[in-house]
Amino acid sequence: MFNAPRRQYETRCAAPWDRASAKKEQIAMSLSGRVALVTGGTWEIGIATVSHLAAKGAQLIIPRRRQLELDAAIAEISGAMGIRADAGRLVDVDRLFAAIMARYGQLSVLILTLAAAR
Repeated sequence: MFNAPRRQYETRCAAPWDRASAKKEQIAMSLSGRVALVTGGTWEIGIATVSHLAAKGAQLIIPRRRQLELDAAIAEISGAMGIRADAGRLVDVDRLFAAIMARYGQLSVLILTLAAAR
């Protein structure tokens, strides 16, 4: 009695190696034409995230509170848009999204790698 549901499940699901190859195809997809906003994009994991998205063809937006750090990050990533903004301030967030919509008309990917500490 216990084996019957397990057999049904096994026949409905793809074999593990099929699932792995399907996952690799999803990971390998192109982000060309997608617009990605990455908060914390100038810090450790954010830099790795931004680099990965850029390699996949995404248009990148990186907000940063300090202009010097923002300029340095934007210089390393061709085609990225840097906006001076504090993600913890509603006024800056409104201005950030207004700039994104004015330039690209959409936001496809939102990645938050920065936690606000106050």
